[in-house]
Amino acid sequence: GSTTQQNIGSGVQINLSIAGGPLVQVATTGSNSKFTYSATGIAKVTAYDFSVGSTSTYTAATDDVSIGLSPAKTRITKISVSPAHMVYGQKATLQGTVQYLSGKTWTDLPGATVQLSEGKTKLGTVDASASGAFSATLPSTHGLGWNAVVPEGNLIQQATATGNLSIAVPTKLQSLKVALGVNTELSVAGCLEVTVPVGYAPLTKIAIQYAAGSRGPWKTLGELQLRDIDASPRACGAATESYFSGSIRVRLANAYYRADFPSSYSFESVVSKPVHLWKYPTRITGYTVSPRSVRTGQKVTISGQLWVKTRGWQPFAHQKVEIIYNDKGTSYWGSLGTAKTNSHGDFKAYALGGAGTFVAIIYAQYGGGKTEFADRTTGDDLSINPHRSSVPAAPAAQASGSQAADTASTGSGLPVLLQPEQLGFADALETVLTATGELTSGYGRLTGS
Repeated sequence: GSTTQQNIGSGVQINLSIAGGPLVQVATTGSNSKFTYSATGIAKVTAYDFSVGSTSTYTAATDDVSIGLSPAKTRITKISVSPAHMVYGQKATLQGTVQYLSGKTWTDLPGATVQLSEGKTKLGTVDASASGAFSATLPSTHGLGWNAVVPEGNLIQQATATGNLSIAVPTKLQSLKVALGVNTELSVAGCLEVTVPVGYAPLTKIAIQYAAGSRGPWKTLGELQLRDIDASPRACGAATESYFSGSIRVRLANAYYRADFPSSYSFESVVSKPVHLWKYPTRITGYTVSPRSVRTGQKVTISGQLWVKTRGWQPFAHQKVEIIYNDKGTSYWGSLGTAKTNSHGDFKAYALGGAGTFVAIIYAQYGGGKTEFADRTTGDDLSINPHRSSVPAAPAAQASGSQAADTASTGSGLPVLLQPEQLGFADALETVLTATGELTSGYGRLTGS
């Protein structure tokens, strides 16, 4: 025989077993043999087994249907942080909206839970409103980054949003040392510290300022580079500390000085207390070298007058003035000793022309004191044996130092202007010659060879 499929008719009982559970009648067929069932509380893929029992006119039938969920894509949008820039410890407001993707349309998700953290610190949760919007407070004390998470659920996927905070952390000057040198330079050294445990410090620059009075107006004398832990001394070596040091030429003989670290989006400003430093200016006038051309053994006179400015320019009595010279065109510097000023500030020194043909540039310099700046004259040229066509031979190597000195100075005991190659034959003059080392004046450093 054969069978023909036809509608079962109305009033047929529909039974259901969920995930292998007991059979339960859930519906009956209508006039068109169709039935409707709504599944609820679905949390995972589940087997729904529908069945009808057999009768005298039809056999039993079953149909297994698996029903599961596809969580909707979720996002946190419309994010804002207010204020955009803040100081450490100032509360900020984080706002945003939670949405899910319905078909092709992003739709606000009401009541979503948002987990919040700042840095590595968890801040708790907030719930979105009926419009999906949420608002949270950030303390700005746990780090520069924030994180918001909507955890996954049965119907939604996880959503995450992150961002950075612009926080200016507080600073202080842990130490500051300033000193005024005789060479008109201000020596500065100090340590700038971030006073909260953030693990970093500034590596920009700090300004050194000066003013004629303790209340300003302040002007910038110069800037010093802030250095990190690798370049700093042990006293300023923490991760939250920056070291600075250097020398800057001063503009005023009597002034107040301070260190000024300007504020930025990352660091708060700090200014040191003013420090008062001063020295009296000095100067040498009437400087002469006479004559300007000498022969071997001929005497030359170096003279001038030293002044100091206290309430006005006054002769500076009973001070030492050093006479130095440079062999022109070379790096050799020598000393011709010192002269002492009289009650009128006048000084006078003598030297003798040595062997050879060369030009000596002669200077007078006052080295400064606890309350006075140094000063140095411009150099005056002195020609030694200018009319000789060649340099005479040096004394025999076996001659003693004292014999060489006597020969060079003709027995006068005065210092002698010598060239570097002649020094090996003038041992007796070691106390008045500087063949190597540094000579420091009020206007720079001169290094011999």
